[in-house]
Amino acid sequence: MEGEPKVEIARLEDSDVERASLFARNNFQDSLAIFYNDSGVEQFHDSVSDMAISERMRQLSNFFLVSCEGRLVGLFELHRIRHITLLLLEAEMAKDAVVSQIVDFIRGFVDEREFDHYMTVHAPPSGYPIFKRLGFKVTGEEHVYCGGICSTMKLVW
Repeated sequence: MEGEPKVEIARLEDSDVERASLFARNNFQDSLAIFYNDSGVEQFHDSVSDMAISERMRQLSNFFLVSCEGRLVGLFELHRIRHITLLLLEAEMAKDAVVSQIVDFIRGFVDEREFDHYMTVHAPPSGYPIFKRLGFKVTGEEHVYCGGICSTMKLVW
């Protein structure tokens, strides 16, 4: 779309973990904390510590930074190639065009590594409308996951 921001997506490197962790903690407070209970907020902050991110990078997760004009504007985590366990964007970047670019990137990532073409996400209430507009279908009722309200959604292509 003309006039919409174009983002760059790059794999998170060890040298960027501290910056990504700080971005996640700050962005979470501004956008998602309202959907979490007190225990969930604490659990989230623990899950995005430098050490927790580094540990998950060595296991089954892939982290990616989202930049626009050289500025960090987002972070996402894919667990086992195709499940979005974390997607944080600055408020002004949380729009269809930007999320669509991220989803397209993930589709390519999945296509290179998997035979079955689908992805899933535990979407918070603020993400439902965007994910639905991008073709995701709700596959589970709203529930509390890791202390936060979400619904499981799936996109098949």
